[in-house]
Amino acid sequence: MRFIIFVFLLLAFGKVMAQSDQIFEPSPKERLLMEMANECINTHKYDRKQRLNFYPFNEASRIEIISFKKEYLIPVKKRKAIYADIHEHLELSTHQIDTLTDIFYNVNYDPTIKLDTRMIDEYKCYEPRNGILFFNSKGEAFEFIEICFDCHKTRSSSKKVIEGEYCNQKFDLLKGLFKSTGIKYVEDEKHAILSYDEILKMDTIDLLSALKSKLDDKRRNAELSDRLTPVESEMFFLLNARDIYGGNIVRSGLVDFYYNYSGEFPQQTAWALAEVGANKTLAVLNSSLIQWPLGKVPSTVAERRKELLVIANKAVPKWQVLEADLYFRDEKDPDGILTRKEDLDGLIFSYIMARKELLKD
Repeated sequence: MRFIIFVFLLLAFGKVMAQSDQIFEPSPKERLLMEMANECINTHKYDRKQRLNFYPFNEASRIEIISFKKEYLIPVKKRKAIYADIHEHLELSTHQIDTLTDIFYNVNYDPTIKLDTRMIDEYKCYEPRNGILFFNSKGEAFEFIEICFDCHKTRSSSKKVIEGEYCNQKFDLLKGLFKSTGIKYVEDEKHAILSYDEILKMDTIDLLSALKSKLDDKRRNAELSDRLTPVESEMFFLLNARDIYGGNIVRSGLVDFYYNYSGEFPQQTAWALAEVGANKTLAVLNSSLIQWPLGKVPSTVAERRKELLVIANKAVPKWQVLEADLYFRDEKDPDGILTRKEDLDGLIFSYIMARKELLKD
């Protein structure tokens, strides 16, 4: 079970009037800063040679990544790797070690955001399935890092091991490295990426969620054009458009759309929405572009988020008005339940089912 603890310091964000004890909500810009304060960025602080000087990389003759299933305990005893209990193992190449050290030592919180607030992910579970073994010239596994990707926790063999700082996406990057090498057992089966045959048997919402996970996984660490077929790309854009409906009274769905990687593809998303006849959602997306300088959305995540901070306080209220137009309130309902004017999920589902024969693993 996952618990998210929000460490919210009034000194950082709360605008308190002592005279009236009135507390104001943070502005859209401040909300973005809170979110960005927890994001990973690559600082490029250390070059390859410097990264290899961190212990235990500096004393390792070879490095292996492994998966294991027995007893949820890394199979290393008295500096000996127990291969009978190791499910998968792979010795890392020089290039893969370079990637691993880059994740450990260069991927951190953004040092330019000077805030005293962090969102800390905590989990009750700890069921590790993976690890990194460091071998010396004698063939001894002199150090290890045990990893639970589901739980976002690690355990090292000694306090000397330097892992760097863990920000929100660091475990995803490490998991991506494991999977890219061919290590398949990296997470609980309930979180595993399903086959298209399995996905296409699901109901609408579950299907859309599982398909998004699959396409996100497929494109991770690679260019979109290299990993997705044309029909998968179209589905990818449509599924990202669902972020626009993620807003609420204090949060904008369009902010989510632009804040995440989906914001890299506003024009492709617009074409995809037009293809399925999602005209109301398309109109909102097109109207939202006006708030960007010259109507142009920065293509990289870093540039886009930096620009979002500049325009947030003016843009977000206008975006929320646009999003509100996607709903109508049933006057016959005493609770005033909001209903979507356009069934985007249904349109996407129909598009997928009409092209299901083109989806192959």
